[in-house]
Formats: sequence, structure tokens, C-alpha cells
Amino acid sequence: MERTHKDETAPTVPSDTSDVTAFEGDKVGRYLLLRQIGSGAMGRVFAGFDPELARRVAVKLVADGSHTLARYLRSEGRMLATLSHPNIVPVFDVGEEGDRAFIVMELVDGTSLSEWLEAAPRTRREIVRAWCDAGRGLAAAHAAGVIHRDFKASNVLIANDGHVRVADFGLARESDASTAHPVEGTRGYMAPEAFESGVATEAVDQYAFCVSLYHALTGVYPAANIERDRLPGRVRKVIERGLSMDPAARWPSMSVVVTELERAMRLPRVVWVAAAVMLVAALGGVGLWLARREEAGACEIAGDLVARELPVATRTRLFDAMRQVPGPHAAELASRVESLLGGALGAWSSAYEQGCHSPARARCLQSRLAELGAIIADAVAEQDDALLDVAIQLSRWTGELPSCATQTTVVDESREYQHAMARSLVLSRLGRGTEAIAAAERAVAAARDPRAKLRAQIRRFDLDPSTKIDRYVQLATDAQALGDDDLLAKLALAAVETCLRETVPTCAQEWLDRSGAAIARMPVETTAELRAKLSGMRGDVAARDGNVTTAAAMYQDELRGIEAVRGDKAFDLLPPLSGLANVLITLRRYDEAVAYAQRADAIAVHWLGEHHPFRATALAQLGAAKIKKGETQAGIIELERALALRIQFEGEDSPKLASMYNNLAAAYHQKNNLTSALTLVDRALALYVKSASGEEGR
Repeated sequence: MERTHKDETAPTVPSDTSDVTAFEGDKVGRYLLLRQIGSGAMGRVFAGFDPELARRVAVKLVADGSHTLARYLRSEGRMLATLSHPNIVPVFDVGEEGDRAFIVMELVDGTSLSEWLEAAPRTRREIVRAWCDAGRGLAAAHAAGVIHRDFKASNVLIANDGHVRVADFGLARESDASTAHPVEGTRGYMAPEAFESGVATEAVDQYAFCVSLYHALTGVYPAANIERDRLPGRVRKVIERGLSMDPAARWPSMSVVVTELERAMRLPRVVWVAAAVMLVAALGGVGLWLARREEAGACEIAGDLVARELPVATRTRLFDAMRQVPGPHAAELASRVESLLGGALGAWSSAYEQGCHSPARARCLQSRLAELGAIIADAVAEQDDALLDVAIQLSRWTGELPSCATQTTVVDESREYQHAMARSLVLSRLGRGTEAIAAAERAVAAARDPRAKLRAQIRRFDLDPSTKIDRYVQLATDAQALGDDDLLAKLALAAVETCLRETVPTCAQEWLDRSGAAIARMPVETTAELRAKLSGMRGDVAARDGNVTTAAAMYQDELRGIEAVRGDKAFDLLPPLSGLANVLITLRRYDEAVAYAQRADAIAVHWLGEHHPFRATALAQLGAAKIKKGETQAGIIELERALALRIQFEGEDSPKLASMYNNLAAAYHQKNNLTSALTLVDRALALYVKSASGEEGR
């Protein structure tokens, strides 16, 4: 049989893209099409230019009249938007214009693996290395619950610098072993179960991966005589198991396949080392400047850790419960949570692969994964408000993930400790303070390492509003004895919050100074987030003391600090933006207050969507800012939108809405709409009475 690397198999999806009307020099959305660089079953691909961000991009187009292809394209955009990994081509934008749908991706200067194979003779070692890189991308997608369904060499790109990325997730679906779909993929690469019933599982991708690797190494497709081909025995065994007819007989995960291939070829472990970390604006995932380094030793498999902490069945129960949330936008909120969770798991897997060689970072990331598991488990168990809160918690969690990159101290934490700490944080964010304190106390009892115990004690005291400041004095002594300035800085900031509650005149400033001194002793590259938080606390203290000009400057510092570490769409920007809007209203700088409130609303929408009730907080502040600016009617519209969002999920008689009715009544009064104002005042008063009597919602 003639040996060839050309792909002679055919896709099972429609392949006619001739109805895509597009020419070099056209514009699609804001993107200029420069030249066509590819075409196929999933559309035509152009090298393009984004004039707003002044960068080169790749633009994939299909005609919206061809509903099947357009559906695949939109599916690819949604799936890719949840993934952030060095071995996956990142997506920037998805949209429709006229009769065309488009997806905008990073433009890779290079070629496909199939063309790379044809361009020059490749050694087995080179081929296996490239496929291992692609396998890491597939493993990250699987960890996020995304199945490629059409993996082959022509759907993997290799840049001129050798960097491999998986592309063309056009047939991607969320992992689903129970539901049959239309048969989709490329014949010759499709697992038997996919060809017969269209199921989408990790095992389907693993089969296609092994077919493509076998074809790359031998030039022929696998057949019954695989044992007689001239392949190293260990490599053949890895491929042979991945090609098992029974999905259950294949390897447990793609991560295991990659590990076994590296062992078979005696390849050193490949680790992607981050030279700089920032949040990707489109979703808040981790973006990286990449430097490749090889390192011996193996980490625990990311996919296995995810499966243990957050099984697919638990995720499925979460999404099903989200779709039953009261209100007309339950499906939209469920879809948003699916995207947020997929992005969170993809970002975690990427961070773990980059950092698992460092014991300190690996411990930190394992703790964060335990926390994510607690977020989802509590939402599934508690339902109601916990389901609405899960999107907020996922947004925060994703934004905080890069903090593990600066961990340098290994803390010996048991699994029991990790879960107790995770639950304490999740419960506190759900407003269940007594349970959160109990969880923190369990963490104190379970701690084996002095630093772990001290961290749990800080959490416990921070959660308890009755904590007195002298408790922190002893903790500070313990932190100093351990020589741990990171812990000392954090506990000092927690002490500041206690000082604000106790209103002791000099207390807050003293602890701010202690935190600042501890941060100053730490390596500057590890303190960006702490410095931002310190600025925010200085702003809170200044605002409390009436020093609003100082407060505005401190909130600006906090804002810049968070942007530098997490990007300009980070969820954690909401507190400083809100603080700035408030103090600028006091300073009568109304235009700036409105601008900051508008930005806070845009970030809330970016993470949570237009119809999440949490957005009501940002809309209410925006309405207040506009009213103070003199735009009373515009402000009333924002307040009405905020109230409508809350009513959709809580009902119009929820005591929690009393203050919103009251604020809207004041705005109506300012507009001389006395009838409406009195109606709302009466409703607010009735709800205040209802709440005080303990009827509900106390």
C-alpha cells in the first residue's frame, strides 16, 4: 500500500460552502478580510484585521442560509469561548451579519499538522511530540466538558515556532454519553459508537486521536494488522488500547494517553511556563506569554482531579436545576453558568499543567479546585438563591485563580482541610455565616501545618462579626514567628475590617500600616494583588472618615492594581468601581460617577448576562448617579430596570425589595409624580413591617 499523509477521508457534514459570499477587501462586522487562507466543510477562512485592537485575526465564515453549517459555526464559537489553554486556538468574537455568520480567532502563522507532515520527512519523535501537545489541548477541552468530535491532523495547527494548537471545534458538543445525536465527524476517524449513534464522549476523541497518530506514523490507516506494523512496541500498545472497539477498554482520559506516549518515547515532560499572566478580556480566562521548557517527573492528571472533585453527573444536575429557576430567563442563566463553568475548568486545567511542577502552586490549585467543587455541590444541594449565586461565585473564582501563580510556600494541607476551607468561603458568600464559621473551625482542627492552621484561624475570625481586635494581635505574633509576611499582610487587612466595625479611632490605620510594612518586605512580583487590596481598604477607611478625595485616589489605585493583574473586565473590579461612583457623587463629579457606574454595569453583564438579578445592584447605582447628575428621567429608567430584574426572580412582595421601592419613590417625588411616589412608599413600608414581624425573608 502506498504510504501517504494526505487525508483521504470525508466529513459526514455538508461540505458545500460555495454560498458564502465574501471577497478579499470585504468587511464582516468590524473585521477587514485580507485574503482567503482555507476552506472546507465548516466554511471559508480568511486572514483578517481588527482595526479596533490593531491586530491580525483569522475569520471563519459560513452562509447563514445554510442552517446546518451556521449552527456548527455558532457552536464552535460558544465552545471555544469556554476554553483557555496554550494548545487550543483562542476565539475572540462570534457574530452574524446579514446572511453570514462568523467566528474570529487568533491568526496562527504556520500550517496544519497534515501539511506539516507532507512538507518534509518527520521523525517518530517529532510526530509523537506534536501529537502530545495536541493531546494536552484535547485534555483541557475534556476537563471543561467539551468534546471535539472531529479530531484529525488537518484540524490541528502548528506555528512556525513549533507551537501546536487544536482548532476547528465546529462539531464540538458538551460531553454526553447518554444522548444520541446526528452522526457527525470524519469517516475513518470516528469511533464505532459515534458512527452508530452519534454519542459524544472523551473516548470518541481519544479514538480519533489514536487513528490520526497511527496514520501520521505509518502513512496508512489502522487495520486488523496493527500488530505487524513497524512501530515501537510501547507506542503501538498505547495506540492499540486507544483504538479498542469497546470505549470502556480505552485509556481513562486523554491526559493518560499523553503521559503514556511520553513514557513510551522517553520524551521529557513538556511544561508551559508563564512569563506573564493576565485575564483574557473575552471571558476572564488565563492568557500567557509562552516559553517552552522540558522537565522530568509527572504530575497527577488534571482531568482525573477534575473528575474526582466535580464529576460530570454533578455538573449535569447543576445545569438541570438552573433551567428550573423561576423567571423567564432561566435557560439564558443556565447557558451562562455552563459557559462560566467550562471556562473555569479550562483555565484551571491550563494553570495546573503550567504549575503542577511547583509543589506550592500545585497545592494552591488543588485547594482552589476543592473550593470550586464546594460551590457547585452547595448550589445543587441548596437550590433557590444558591443557584442564582453560582454565576457570581464562578466569576469571582475564575478571576482569583491566577493568584496561585505567585505561591512559593508549600503548606501541607489534608483533603479534609481543603474542603473545610472551601466550604467556609462558599457558605459565607451565600450569607450563611454560622455554618461558614463552623466549617472554618473544622479546618482549624484538621490543619497539620502551622501556616495552614493560621490561615484557617484568620478565616474563622474574619467570618465572625463578634470578633474583637485582640484576637488578631495574637495571630499577628504567630505569623511573625513563622516569618510569613504574606499571612501577616492578609490578617492585618482582615483586622482592618474588624476595626471599621468597632469604630476605634486609630485602630484601622495601625493595621493598615502593619499590612503595608509586611507587603514591603515581600518580593514585589508576588504582591500586586495584596497592594491592590491594601489600596481598597485605605479607600474604605478614608470614606468612613469623610476624606472622600483620598478615598477616590485609593479606589483608583485599587482599580489600576486589579486591572494590571486580572485585566480590564475582571469581576473583582466591581467593588472599586462602586466605591468610586459613590465618592465621586459626594464630590459632585457626576459625569465621572456615571461613567464608573456604567462600566460596573458592563462588567456585570459581561460575566452574568443582561438578566441576572445581581445586575440590579449596578443598575441601581447607575440610576442614582444619573439622578444626581440631573438626568432624573434617565435615572428613573435605570431604577425601574433594576427593580424589574429583582421582581422576576423574587416576586414583587419580597421584603428584600423594600429599599428599592423606597429609592424609586424618592426619584418619582423629585419628578413631581406624587401618586406613584406614594404608592411605592406604601409598598416599601408594608414590606419593612413584614420583614420586621418575621413573616418571611427576615
